[in-house]
Amino acid sequence: MQPKIGRKLSLNISYKRIWSIAYPIILGSVAQNLINVTDTAFLGRVGEVALGASAIGGMFYLVFINLGLGFGTGAQIIIARRFGEGDKKMVGKTFDHALYFMLPLSILAFFWFCLLLAMIFCARWFLPMPFMRPASSF
Repeated sequence: MQPKIGRKLSLNISYKRIWSIAYPIILGSVAQNLINVTDTAFLGRVGEVALGASAIGGMFYLVFINLGLGFGTGAQIIIARRFGEGDKKMVGKTFDHALYFMLPLSILAFFWFCLLLAMIFCARWFLPMPFMRPASSF
């Protein structure tokens, strides 16, 4: 099946256009690294356990964010390709499939984090564990 192209597309690639796309991505990465450095600086003074907990929490955050970003970026690429082919029906189908996958994933992640926070802060069996003592008592 040959793609249907309604108009001729031209490529206008320049360093200025590449940098206009790359700057926000670079700034987002720098901001995330600054947050990690700040967490390390402040939690390093509290203790090793707090620093380790922050690192583990950061990994959970990173997994869910990258999972969502990966599928979102993939959906955007496929939607852009279908749009470029002029196949508007497949654009809608691809968007629907991405929505049917990403919406339950985000709801699951939200409730999973809420459950995790409830277990940490509200469960009586969790609070008396030895690693919950203040850092000064180690």
